[in-house]
Amino acid sequence: MHSRHKSANQALDQIHQRKYYEQFFSKGKEIYLLGISFSSKTRNVSDWKLEPLPYR
Repeated sequence: MHSRHKSANQALDQIHQRKYYEQFFSKGKEIYLLGISFSSKTRNVSDWKLEPLPYR
């Protein structure tokens, strides 16, 4: 596996580590995190995962 190829779980881990979602807490709406993995071979989505973030 090439180092650029990541799984949907790894994408979600990155979102959590870098806290990309924090700027949206003040909006008062539900937040969903979406991790997507793309295949360079098929040039399409190869894996995805949706995760609701607990409301704050």
